[in-house]
Amino acid sequence: MPKIFLVAQQAEAIREWVGKVDLVVAEYYGKLSFPEIGSFDVLVSTPEAFRMRQKTKEGLRWSSICLLVFDEVHHVLKDDPYRKIALDLKRHRSVGSLGTEVQIVGLTAMLTYAVTPAKIKASKERLCQELAIEAMPNINHKGGPTERWLPRWSGRTNRGQGSS
Repeated sequence: MPKIFLVAQQAEAIREWVGKVDLVVAEYYGKLSFPEIGSFDVLVSTPEAFRMRQKTKEGLRWSSICLLVFDEVHHVLKDDPYRKIALDLKRHRSVGSLGTEVQIVGLTAMLTYAVTPAKIKASKERLCQELAIEAMPNINHKGGPTERWLPRWSGRTNRGQGSS
């Protein structure tokens, strides 16, 4: 989360969402001490604090992460800490040093800054390739799925599901 105040807001929303499930949600950004490894199940962090923590000797290792959520995932497409995180994950995937596969969930209300259909499609392709996204469901304003866009490199087809 790019804004520090959103860390607390999102962490509280996750705590409410998981409800009675016994999951510990921790918060982290630059001015907070990093919670002890093993003391949390979910970490909500600003992207820059996450990156800086990964660079420390006792940092977060990709092998200890099973799910990574990018809120405002469209930031991966520009020069942003999200992009640096995504490219670092891609680099680790390419050398096979992850151990377990990190699943990615990308959330956004605005997928791209592009406005023409060709540029929108190119942005989707780039985002999918850089994050190894296999499918991109779109949700309508009522919360239901409207289409499931599949990147061309996935080898699957978009038939009957819209192609935008």
